[in-house]
Amino acid sequence: MLADQPDIAFHYCGDPREAVRKAAEIDATVIIHDTRPEIDGMSLVKYFRLQPATQGISIIVLSSNDDAASKAGAFRDGANDYLVKMPDKIELVSRIMAHTRTYLARADNDDGIDQLRNRLNQQQQINSLLKRLSDRDEVTAVSNRRSFIDLLEREWRRGARENRELSVVLTAINGFDAYHKHYGEQRANDCLAKVAQAIRGTLMRPGDVVGRYGKAEFATLMPGTGRGGAQAVAARMCTAVEDLDIRHAHLDKGDQVTVRVGVATCMPNHEASSQVLLQAAEQALTKQ
Repeated sequence: MLADQPDIAFHYCGDPREAVRKAAEIDATVIIHDTRPEIDGMSLVKYFRLQPATQGISIIVLSSNDDAASKAGAFRDGANDYLVKMPDKIELVSRIMAHTRTYLARADNDDGIDQLRNRLNQQQQINSLLKRLSDRDEVTAVSNRRSFIDLLEREWRRGARENRELSVVLTAINGFDAYHKHYGEQRANDCLAKVAQAIRGTLMRPGDVVGRYGKAEFATLMPGTGRGGAQAVAARMCTAVEDLDIRHAHLDKGDQVTVRVGVATCMPNHEASSQVLLQAAEQALTKQ
């Protein structure tokens, strides 16, 4: 019936064990499955539906049984169509063409969905990257001031809800203007980056965050840390920067880059603003 059809390529597979491989090899759009006893009735249909290579291909079952139970069983097992043999040639060709169109349309739709999903995933990755970049200071790679303030606001509200202390350490590079003037923009930026990473390296908890707060100032946020813990971290910051041994020949005191720190701790509440904590840290810094 199909041999002389110019737009149908017919392939016969006599061994059911080779059927899945054959269907995948020829990119089949329709499987015509003859339910002869020697190929175990409908078990092959179930097998087709379990294999990734054939689970989406339309299956037409050919059977000598015309009873409703056989047809219902075939559809339940995964068949798309059921023909009692031998069917009329026109009907057989029409069914094959109809199922082919359905299969190709579904495949195109699946490809379109996959492409759309890939584009969305790529866009999400791009947006995530842009968000991270927009939250980072270009010179030091730590959080920028806006991002730090946003995080401070969130942690302030959480601290108020959970009755949890919040600490901030402000760290300023001593004599940075003189360093910038005498060593130039590039070395000044290198100095800022090294100091920022040294400060970050003193943080022990994943919730602690450091951000660039001013031209040569950094702010460190430590949720759930009391004053004693914050002072200990601040002391480590001073030591870590000294250990960098960045030479600075234009200081009134000493010959290397150092920092001074201001520590503030409070219990957040809904009646006050997080600016209270920052102002206290700034006041502590000016006293150094």
